Amino acid sequence: MDIQQEINIRILEGLNQQEIKLALPSMVLHAPWMDAVDEAPAQRLSEA
Repeated sequence: MDIQQEINIRILEGLNQQEIKLALPSMVLHAPWMDAVDEAPAQRLSEA
């Protein structure tokens, strides 16, 4: 187990001890410019 995993486990254990619940994402958003590999979002937005 690497250091980042150890940190994440300790955070999760601390949240569980305090009975803190986190909401999980229920929807994935998709932006049209995510399909374009060759263009940056700023370029695509400026064309609109």
